[in-house]
Amino acid sequence: MRINDALTGLILAVGSVLLLMYAQTLPKLSGLPYGLGTFPSVIACGLLLGSVGLMYSGLRQYLATKGQAKKVRQPRLVAFLYAMSVPAAIVVYMVFESWLGFAPLCFVIVFAMIGWLTQRWKMAALVALSTTVVMWLVFAEVLQVPLPTMPF
Repeated sequence: MRINDALTGLILAVGSVLLLMYAQTLPKLSGLPYGLGTFPSVIACGLLLGSVGLMYSGLRQYLATKGQAKKVRQPRLVAFLYAMSVPAAIVVYMVFESWLGFAPLCFVIVFAMIGWLTQRWKMAALVALSTTVVMWLVFAEVLQVPLPTMPF
């Protein structure tokens, strides 16, 4: 059974509004214009924008397919494997991050998942490279998070 994107978007919208309300209660840092709630507020706003897009997409899809019979496009095993690919990628990252480092492992995981799910390998390589570079710049350079590097 597939859940309509409008319902998922509504749930995410409620969650993001609650997160934003909670983030506003976190204390401010003395002498700075921002506080502990700044980053969660930014995440909540982005989540709210994404949820609005999901609700729009779900409503549009519902109105377009209203009254039509639903067709199952892929076998349940394939759908299950697609769903389990995200937790599997997290486990792979946890196991190999100290041995391979962030950048190569991020590229390999994103490339493998996008390539496997879409069968568009050139696009997967481009997206994996750009995702790895952007994540490295944001976390290592801007936020100063120490990412694991290759030990060799």
